[in-house]
Amino acid sequence: MPIPTPETTPAPRRLLRDVVFDKLLAAIGDGTLELGERLNDDELVSWLGVSRTPVREAIAKLSDFGLVDIEANRYTRVVQPSMTEVDDTLHAALGVWSLAARRAAVTMDDAQRKEFRALAKSVTSALKAKKSDHAFEFKRLIDGLVGYAASPSLTRMEETVGARTALILRLSGPAFSVENAVAFTDSLVGAIDQGDGEAAATVLVGPETQDYAMQLLDGLREQGTFPA
Repeated sequence: MPIPTPETTPAPRRLLRDVVFDKLLAAIGDGTLELGERLNDDELVSWLGVSRTPVREAIAKLSDFGLVDIEANRYTRVVQPSMTEVDDTLHAALGVWSLAARRAAVTMDDAQRKEFRALAKSVTSALKAKKSDHAFEFKRLIDGLVGYAASPSLTRMEETVGARTALILRLSGPAFSVENAVAFTDSLVGAIDQGDGEAAATVLVGPETQDYAMQLLDGLREQGTFPA
């Protein structure tokens, strides 16, 4: 008899290197792997229970994302960005996100705008409740924005700068202002609801957000989170 057709589509299988990448990314983000910590292949293989190949492939991808430094025949270690590099990363991220906002605002249909409003409301509620990682919540918002921009090029750009920014925000502690993040989100939603690409882009690179960024950077300097 013919083989029955499954009623549901099986979930796509993930490559082992991608699974390892996600685990290492999470470990860097939550501090399990500390800034500047050397990474030993054998220790990672033992910890993750995989072979050396997916570990090396995942580390290479982390290096591409600027989260791991590799010096051939010398060391492989988690990045320890200076405040100058943190400043550069944040402003580069805002620039990329502004391009996504400009494109998304003029291409989204009414249903997508409604979806984005719901996403933003969920994010701001979680931020105010302080029951979730603020970096994770902010990344949800940005991932949604970039997704609605529907630009493979912007997606690739955001992957790199977004990963470094998420790490910075995750380590920001009290320097991260929930009030500023909520105000930023509300302004972005308002511009996108109006379908105003220029206004949406300005939310990311305008004086108000630049002031928020400077407040964050000043807080990080005071905390000594990253070396000068």
